[in-house]
Amino acid sequence: MKILLDLGAIKSGGGAQLATNFLEYLEQHASRDHDFALLIPEIGPLATLERRRGYLRVLVSPRSYRARLQLENGRLQRFIADTGIDAIFTFFGAGLPHPPSVRSVVTVAYPVICYPESPYWLNAGVREQLQVQALNWMRVRRLRQASAIIAETEVMKERVSKALRFPAERIRVIPPAVSAHVRRLERTDGAPARRFAFVSGNETHKNLWRLHETARCAVARGFRDFTFHLTVTRAAYLRRLSGLPHDPQLIDRHFDFIGPIAPREIMRVYENADCVVSLSDLESFSNNYMEAWKVGLPLIVSDRDFARAVCGASALYVDPHDTQAVVAALLQVHADRALRRRLVAEGTRRLGELPTLPQRTSLVLAELGAA
Repeated sequence: MKILLDLGAIKSGGGAQLATNFLEYLEQHASRDHDFALLIPEIGPLATLERRRGYLRVLVSPRSYRARLQLENGRLQRFIADTGIDAIFTFFGAGLPHPPSVRSVVTVAYPVICYPESPYWLNAGVREQLQVQALNWMRVRRLRQASAIIAETEVMKERVSKALRFPAERIRVIPPAVSAHVRRLERTDGAPARRFAFVSGNETHKNLWRLHETARCAVARGFRDFTFHLTVTRAAYLRRLSGLPHDPQLIDRHFDFIGPIAPREIMRVYENADCVVSLSDLESFSNNYMEAWKVGLPLIVSDRDFARAVCGASALYVDPHDTQAVVAALLQVHADRALRRRLVAEGTRRLGELPTLPQRTSLVLAELGAA
C-alpha cells in the first residue's frame, strides 16, 4: 500500500514524542512492506524530518493557516492522485481532504471539541474562546469526513461520537504506547518528595498559571522545601501571568524553568523529579500518566473523567482550581512514603495493560487496510 502519514498538526508536546517513536518503528520494521509519504509541520521537533530519505515524498505543512489550506486543497490533492495514495493516517489532528477512494483514519486528540462544560471556557479570554470555537468548527467538519476515527479511551470515544454526531461503530479505541525514550528509574532512598514535574505546554487549559498561587499557599502552610519543574521558559510563564499579581522572588525560589524538551531528552525532566503533576482541564490521554508509570513516579492529576478513566488508583485527584486542595495533595505525596509506593505500584500494573509500540502499529495498519 501507499500511505500518507499526516503529522502536520503536531507542533510540540506529547504528540511529537509519540510521533517520533512511531516513525522510528515504521522505518525499522514496516517500510519494507509499504510505501510511505510524510506531511510534517513547518515548525517544532518534527520539522527536521524534512531531511528524511526513503519516503515517497516529504511535504511541509505551512505555519500560516491560509497557506496550509491552499496546500491541503491544491498541491496535496494532486500529489495524492498522481502518487496513487491508498490511505491517509493522521497521527493526531482533524484529518485531510481526500477523494472517496482513499481511506482516511484519524487519531483524534482534541478534547476541546467535546468538553463544553470544562472550566477552561471560563478561564480563557473572549478572544481565545472565539478563536478556539472557529477552529473547532473547522475541526468538526474535517473529522466528520474521516473513514474511521481512533480514540485513545472509551471516554473519548463516547464524547467524540456525541460531539461530532459520528457513528460509534466507526470509532476504534486504541490506547497509546509509552515512549521508548522513557526508562525506569530505581529509587531506594525513600526521601520526601520535593521536586514536582509539570511536563506540559503553557496553554490556558494546562493551568500552569495556577502554580504561583499554589506555591504561595504552600509556603504559607509551612511547606518551603519544594521546587516546581516546568517545561516552559521563565519569560513565557511570566507572560502567562501578565495582569495577575505575582511575586518574582517566590518564582525564583520555587520554580525551575527547564524550557521545551525535545522528545529524545525527556528523561532530563524525570531524572530530577519525585512526582509528576498534571492539572490540565482538557486531555485525551496525557503522556504524563503513562510516562510517570514507566519511570516509577507517583501522580497528582486533575479530578476529571479523562484522568480517572486512565489513571484509576495510580494517582491522587485534585480540582486544579482549588489551590488548597492542590497544596494538600503535594503535602500528602511529600510526606507519605507508603502512598508513593502504592501509586507507583498501581502505575506499573496499568502500564502492563497498554499495547506495545509494535502492537499499536499493527492495529493502526489494520485500520488502514494494510495488515
